[in-house]
Amino acid sequence: HRLLLANLCSLKETTYPKLKGLLGASKGTRQLVLDGTPCVCYKAVDGRHCGKWLQKMASREATHGPLELQIKYQADDDAATFAMEELMLDALTTGGWPAINKLKYEGTYDDDTGNWIGLLGSVCPNLASLYLEKTGLSSHHLWSTMCLCKQLSTLTLDRVFVDFCAAQHAARLASFAPALRTLRLRSCQAASSIVGALSAQLTELQLESRVEDPEDEEDLPALQTAVASCTKLTSIKLVMRGEGWLPHLLLLPSLQHVTLVYDPVNTVPDAGVQAAGQWLTLAL
Repeated sequence: HRLLLANLCSLKETTYPKLKGLLGASKGTRQLVLDGTPCVCYKAVDGRHCGKWLQKMASREATHGPLELQIKYQADDDAATFAMEELMLDALTTGGWPAINKLKYEGTYDDDTGNWIGLLGSVCPNLASLYLEKTGLSSHHLWSTMCLCKQLSTLTLDRVFVDFCAAQHAARLASFAPALRTLRLRSCQAASSIVGALSAQLTELQLESRVEDPEDEEDLPALQTAVASCTKLTSIKLVMRGEGWLPHLLLLPSLQHVTLVYDPVNTVPDAGVQAAGQWLTLAL
């Protein structure tokens, strides 16, 4: 049992099919799996038959350690949305998932978080890190549900389409997520709105956009202005095109670690520009 527990704790990710044999073993072995698995990947193809095991893992006591949950859907957009809503409603009726501190959801590019994202705070009140990938936000539900996640400190939106309504409601993010310190955005059209809303509290920021994405360049001045207002920022990584970043970064008094993944030659500021802080590292 000690060897099994050590092997479980060394796993970075495991799926339900891999655990199925162990869950069908002795009661003691099954309990070790439920209490000791640090990360589980739930796939749509697993269906509801593994829902009860997921619920047992996600509701375990805090003394057994937190659980990282990764949910991946390869179904069509409606199927993914309905399946997630069903999964969240089932979790609510059975006590929620208090053990989950990290959640990653990977959609299908064409799906939308719909109503299920609004249940997230009630289901995962101890969530510290949320990663959404290849999905869409069409309402304020994500922002408002964050107020129930008092420990939420990291948010990643990776190729998430944020529509006009959701972008407008992002202005209240600071009040919904006061503990949020780390923000990572990739190919996000509402980046300037989100960064601006959290400018007074962010300490770590990563921005990335695809080179072929013309919409990102149109919002570049607004995004640079938003970044320049992040006075508590200590670390930033920029993986995007566009000029004029360095003058804005030099205005940040707390900035220490800078990574620029683009051609910096044309962004050298005027000789009279003085740095507000002292950088410790610069990676190009």
